Amino acid sequence: LMGMLLYWNEETICIMNGFYKNGTYHIKSFDQASLYDDKKLIHMMEKYKRYSFCVAVGQSYVYWKIANLPVRCHKQQANEIVVQEMQEVIDKNKEYVMDYRLLKHQEQEGKRTLMFAVQRSVIEEVIRTCKDKKIKIHKIDVTMNSIIKIYENVLSNSFKNMGITVLEGKELNTYLFIDGKFCYYGKQALQQINEDGIVNEIIAHISQMIQFKRANYRDSQLETFMLFGIDEKKIQDIHQSIYTLFHISVQAFYTQKALVFSNENGIKEWLHLVGCLEVVS
Repeated sequence: LMGMLLYWNEETICIMNGFYKNGTYHIKSFDQASLYDDKKLIHMMEKYKRYSFCVAVGQSYVYWKIANLPVRCHKQQANEIVVQEMQEVIDKNKEYVMDYRLLKHQEQEGKRTLMFAVQRSVIEEVIRTCKDKKIKIHKIDVTMNSIIKIYENVLSNSFKNMGITVLEGKELNTYLFIDGKFCYYGKQALQQINEDGIVNEIIAHISQMIQFKRANYRDSQLETFMLFGIDEKKIQDIHQSIYTLFHISVQAFYTQKALVFSNENGIKEWLHLVGCLEVVS
């Protein structure tokens, strides 16, 4: 019943084993190793070599767009529309692998769709790296898709208007959901390295997202910001500042009842990936 998920950034590779069922993400095991710790890395990959993985590609590599597909639209026609729509956001001098996913909460006039593209060279590097480490892969996903699925599957019933902010590597990625729909994505590279500086940057980033929402979506009131990849002490400080300024709460995703995991060893940093886990009935 369980799915294997693999993700890596510039420093770390992590493996998550779990699934989504009936409104809850179940994480059965989690491992991580530094890319510079050859001994631990070899041991970890040996442990999981008989499995096939979904590989999650980080948001910094992803181009995306929200657009409508016709209500009656076959696969080939949909692919052609995606290629046409994505020309507005990609670098036309490079080759891309493109895909799409129908979003929940559809519009009446068409199928509201997340379209995304990743440079072919990035996908080829993922495949080559996995092959070198004898990792079998059956699917490649992107972290933006993971976050939107987390919202659709477990957060949308509680929050129609919210922000989700993810610390992914050294980048802050924020997703705004208005009236139950994904509407906006904003990002910011972290400049600070000390704890107080990082907290202040996150507060400034969330404040900018709130002000953007107020200027562009005036009819809806944000209820909360859900944070991923940020430790509890920082979240308390961020909540205090944001609530004082805007009367909007800030909370951690790992406190949600829709999440079940037993091994807490480093897993909280990677919970933004759980939307890529397999769905079981």
